[in-house]
Amino acid sequence: MYDKFISEVGEKIQKKAEEKLSPRSETSKFWEALIKEKGKVRPPDETYTDNVCQTLKNELEKGKSLNTFLEIQAVKDWEQLVIKLLSFFGDK
Repeated sequence: MYDKFISEVGEKIQKKAEEKLSPRSETSKFWEALIKEKGKVRPPDETYTDNVCQTLKNELEKGKSLNTFLEIQAVKDWEQLVIKLLSFFGDK
């Protein structure tokens, strides 16, 4: 049951992340920003990977953040799992 719970929440998070990062094209400001990072001259303390990760983090936290979605979804699915367990043992 727990593995199924983790899998289901993970699939919902993946779907939500894909929605937030769509469309995957040069017309997307997010993807355009990532493309522009490639080959850019940068100071020694700045890296391509750090910049891309920061851009990705910012995009996932825009609007209703992915972290908030994860928290809400996990709580909701966890409650359903606990109710099933309690019902199985006759406590609900």
